[in-house]
Amino acid sequence: MNSSPTSVPSTGPGTRIRQAKRREAPRAWLGWVIAAGVLLAAGLLVFTQLPYLQRLISDVATAPGERRQIQLADGSRLTLDGASAVNVDLRGAVRKVRVVQGQVFINVMLDGRPFEVDLGDSRIQVFGTHLSASRGRDHDEVILLKGKLEVIGQYGEKRLLSQGQRLIVRGASLGQAEKVDAERLLAWRDGQPSKPPVR
Repeated sequence: MNSSPTSVPSTGPGTRIRQAKRREAPRAWLGWVIAAGVLLAAGLLVFTQLPYLQRLISDVATAPGERRQIQLADGSRLTLDGASAVNVDLRGAVRKVRVVQGQVFINVMLDGRPFEVDLGDSRIQVFGTHLSASRGRDHDEVILLKGKLEVIGQYGEKRLLSQGQRLIVRGASLGQAEKVDAERLLAWRDGQPSKPPVR
C-alpha cells in the first residue's frame, strides 16, 4: 500500500518569525494611521483656535464683544474693538504698535520719537495723529481721523493720507486713498455699528 507523503507544516524558528512579522505588520500600519489622525486633529484645532491663541500671547487683547481703552507709557491711547490684539514696543528710538488682529483706534502723543504701526505686509508712519488700523481676512484698512500719515507697502510703495481718508491694503497691494466719513466709520468706538462692506 502506497501512501503519499503528507506535508507537515514546518515549525522551525524561521517560520515562527515570519508569522510573527505578518501579525505585527497590520499593527504597525494601524499605529501610523492613528498618529496621522492625531496630527490632523491637532492641526485643525490650532487652525480653528488661531485667533484665540494670537490674542492669548499678545501684549493687549480683547475678547469678542469687549471694547477696551488703554493709555501707553508715552501718553498715547489705544482703543481696541472686540476680538482684537496688539503688541506694543516703546523702548527703542521708534515707538511701534503691531496690530495682530481686529481693529484698534490710536491717538498718538508726540514725544520726539517716530511712531509706527505694523499692519501685516504694510507699515504706517504716523505724524501726530488719530487713526484706526484694522486687520481683516482678505484686507487691511487704515482710516485717518486727524493729522497725517504715510503707509508703506511690502515692496516700498507709499501712500500719504490726509484727514478723513481711508486706504485698503490687500496683501502687497496698496489701494488709493479715498475720502470717507471717518467719524461714521469709526463710530464703533462708541459701540455703534459703523462700517459698510469694503468693495
